[in-house]
Amino acid sequence: MSLMTWSNEIATGHTRIDEDHKHLIALVNRLHDAMLKRAGKDQLATLFDELALYTKEHFGREETLMGQIAYAGAAEHRGQHKTLIDQLTQLRTDFGTGKVTITLETMKFLQGWVSDHILKSDRKLAEAAAKAGAKPAAR
Repeated sequence: MSLMTWSNEIATGHTRIDEDHKHLIALVNRLHDAMLKRAGKDQLATLFDELALYTKEHFGREETLMGQIAYAGAAEHRGQHKTLIDQLTQLRTDFGTGKVTITLETMKFLQGWVSDHILKSDRKLAEAAAKAGAKPAAR
């Protein structure tokens, strides 16, 4: 059962960013499915690590784009990225030490953050990139 679904409503219109978002949503869904199936701690940890790594890679691509177009909102956007990375890192640490488990609350947090960030921040970045004539980078 998918927690998140890709749709045109959350598309930014920037091909590369949208491809990344589709992959992030797929990773969130894989983690959610594993949680629902009560997968073992090792499998959940592997999926969580994959999500965190891909999130960092995606944010790096967005931040490179910000530099290429001299994006006016770059500092705030980077701050949002740092906040999520810090939160993911703390969740992963707490999961690894047994302080927390991956729960529906954790998944709702990830779902909400991804959706909110795409709709509010990434759309602005994609619009600025389009205005600047930036071409989406190849994968």
